[in-house]
Amino acid sequence: MKKTKIEFKDIKAGDLIEAVAVINGIKYTGTGVAFEKSKTKQGDSEWQTSEGGTITIEDDEDTIYRVDVFGEGEDD
Repeated sequence: MKKTKIEFKDIKAGDLIEAVAVINGIKYTGTGVAFEKSKTKQGDSEWQTSEGGTITIEDDEDTIYRVDVFGEGEDD
């Protein structure tokens, strides 16, 4: 399995996503297939995963990875 760090704007529907957030010093990880929940009035996408988690980036401590289950190793 290979994980590649991506930007929020690079999420595509159908991507297997791992979102890592640090909230009050506690690390939370959510994984699932991404789908577009809705669009804002500005045309920006709001994303959610198949596991029910909304994908957001609050600050520099939050990270999104695209997961390739057929790849080997881990890329940052």
